[in-house]
Amino acid sequence: MQKSIIRLLSLFAFAPLLALSAMVNAQTATATLKGAALDAGGAAVPGAVVTLTNTATNLKKTFTTDEGGHFTFTFIEPGLYALDVQAAGFKTYHQPRLQLEVGQAIDLNISLAPGDVKETVNIVATEPAGLDTATSSLGGIVGRERVDALPLNGRNVFQLAQLEIGVTTAPGSRGANPDLTASGEISINGGRTLNTEAFVDGIPLANKGDNRISLKPSPDAVQEFQIVTNSFPAEYGRTGGGALNFSTRSGGAEFRGTLFEYLRNDALDARSFFVNANPNGVKEKLRFNQFGGNLGGPVYLPGFGKGGKAFGKNKDIFFFFNYEALRISQTRQQPSTVPTVKMRNGDFSELLGAAIPGVTVVDTNGNLITARIGQI
Repeated sequence: MQKSIIRLLSLFAFAPLLALSAMVNAQTATATLKGAALDAGGAAVPGAVVTLTNTATNLKKTFTTDEGGHFTFTFIEPGLYALDVQAAGFKTYHQPRLQLEVGQAIDLNISLAPGDVKETVNIVATEPAGLDTATSSLGGIVGRERVDALPLNGRNVFQLAQLEIGVTTAPGSRGANPDLTASGEISINGGRTLNTEAFVDGIPLANKGDNRISLKPSPDAVQEFQIVTNSFPAEYGRTGGGALNFSTRSGGAEFRGTLFEYLRNDALDARSFFVNANPNGVKEKLRFNQFGGNLGGPVYLPGFGKGGKAFGKNKDIFFFFNYEALRISQTRQQPSTVPTVKMRNGDFSELLGAAIPGVTVVDTNGNLITARIGQI
């Protein structure tokens, strides 16, 4: 028991380091926000404090504008944010809903109104928050709302890429029985299916040998994903077709989770046409179970030396766990040819058709015999 607790504490201790390492390597899975704080005349406002707050976790990032009034936030986790700007001699700028998307880089110039810093100017903005001027890439975003709301055959999240113009799926990807791989599924702008790259939090999913996508992300674990169809930047340079850039979900300040089960069973199915046509036909066996769940929320850490509760909720560390499983047990009826006694003795004459009048052939003994359908 003591060893288990030590291992658990070690895991919690290294979690922030692992998260930091993932952020350094996952540039494609984050967003960038930059801009400038300006006064009513368009002049720069240096020394303004810009605060970006994640509305799900309440984590804050602050930046003080430079002499040119510029600010830059990099490696931002996709999601909904609140933006506040405060400067002496100006009213507080407050934008409660600023949606930042995976792979997005937007330039947002903020105009500050003169007045008391205790006064607040609330901004009601429609999405998207700004124009992506940092890249020339073309494509679109599939957000969490559409992942939740749209039907997916076999829970295949790659099917949602067809919402973007120029994206098609291969027929093999639309089967009723899913698998865990996504090889040969997506064609972007007429490119080969093997030329499509996919990333999860900046990690490429394609095999080095044949460039097949080796894993399909679980829909419940996807926060949103970007479809890059053309003019993509250098980080997508391995592909000759297009790229899918997935960002996974993270926990928030409150515990949230889901459970699901998709069931198909022959006890609920009708007999097929071919089973009914066979007097000895038996309904085919089918046991299909696709199930799983997820849980996210804050991490509780021991309060060493603080007194009070032994474990307390940490406001800066969150977790998200997702599990998905697929179990298929199925039988299929398939007709086949069984060799007869003559065939087992080397005589395959039963496979021949009727005699052909006026046509002869030479048998293996050199004798002329009447030809039969199937011999010539």
